[in-house]
Amino acid sequence: DAYRGRAAQALEKIDQRGGVKEIANPGGDREAGMQARAQAIAKDFASLSKSDREKTIIIAPGHDDRAVINSAVRDQLKLEGSLSGPSAKVETLQSKGLTDAEKRSPDSYSKGDVVRFGREMKGLGIAKGEYLKVADKEGEVVKLERVSGEQIGWNPSARGSGAGRTETFRSESKEFQVGDRVQVTRNIETAGISNKTTGTIEKVAGDKLTVRTTEGQVGLDMSKAENRHLDHGYAMTAHAAQGATADRALVHAESHRLNLTNQRAEYVSISRARQEVTIYTDSKAGLTDALSRQTGEKSAALDKRDARLRAEGEGQKIQATPQKTEAIESTLARFSESGKGMDTGKSVASVTAAARESASAGSQLSKVGAGAGKELGQASAKAAEGLSKLAGEIAKGAGKMLGAAGRLAGGAGRALGDVSNAAGELSKIPGQANEGVKGGEKGGGKD
Repeated sequence: DAYRGRAAQALEKIDQRGGVKEIANPGGDREAGMQARAQAIAKDFASLSKSDREKTIIIAPGHDDRAVINSAVRDQLKLEGSLSGPSAKVETLQSKGLTDAEKRSPDSYSKGDVVRFGREMKGLGIAKGEYLKVADKEGEVVKLERVSGEQIGWNPSARGSGAGRTETFRSESKEFQVGDRVQVTRNIETAGISNKTTGTIEKVAGDKLTVRTTEGQVGLDMSKAENRHLDHGYAMTAHAAQGATADRALVHAESHRLNLTNQRAEYVSISRARQEVTIYTDSKAGLTDALSRQTGEKSAALDKRDARLRAEGEGQKIQATPQKTEAIESTLARFSESGKGMDTGKSVASVTAAARESASAGSQLSKVGAGAGKELGQASAKAAEGLSKLAGEIAKGAGKMLGAAGRLAGGAGRALGDVSNAAGELSKIPGQANEGVKGGEKGGGKD
């Protein structure tokens, strides 16, 4: 009845069996009303036996009320002792659901978000499937950070940024405890678990959770980002509930949520239960009116169109990627080939080393000149001839040194000129004191 345009009649039938519970928003306060309805759902769920709970699903129209209901159910189960024992606080990853256009806008990213890259980004050193945390933003550049602390600047709006192949998640802290019902929110390839899989936590040991699913037992190391696609699984959206069946369904349906409260969504919700349906709403009359006017067909058609366009867009990207990659690699290869023999790093190192050698040579020559001046001042006049010869030899050797240094730095040439002038002045000193000369010659021989 619900999906064939008679949703209002179906709702009336459920109400006649006592299956519709109206809990209004006090004073028009939607948040307070939602909390009250969540509490009612939680108490009804907790009142069931353990086996009946396993055959019951809770359906909420949106992610916001689903989170509120999950929290209320966990609190109720803790009160009655169904949740006990070891627990773990985990930074889970919850999808932000960005559109392709939003993915390419730096404004879509907030500090603390986590970005997963669906393809390798060689230029940035990012591997396919790698998760990086948003550390900061500077203009168009989003600063991504690895666990090691290394940061990478990424501009999602730039051509070839790979933004279209990314997924962005909010980091939400959640407690998981033995006995918790959980739901996988994205495929976890490393554990072989598909999206929407539900299970029960059987063991908690530090960061490691052991989950029992219909496929068997699986261990998840929650210190690894790829395993953090997990949420509490007591309540699920109507979309996520498609394909799931149970004996009992508890449905949260708000009258004012026109995009989520429609005949199609109602059909999905009530058709999940084989035996019993209970609907919790803020207004029976408002819900009846909303279901009468909203078929959900337009939304479904738009969803199908968007899915088709995304699929076509991804196909185009996949086809174009190898060609673009080949062109880029070819260009890089040409640059690499033309740059052979022109190692900039080595050239800079050579110049630096040459400058250091030149400076060292200048320093040594300065010391030699100073020492020679001191000796000349103490020598007698007769040492002139010997000192002149010694100075000539020094000048000759210094000339060779400065010739080499001059090829490395022009400054050494000026030093050579200074030494040569000094040698010329030495030759003019009148000479006497033969003993001084002999002493000078002996000293020169040792040098």
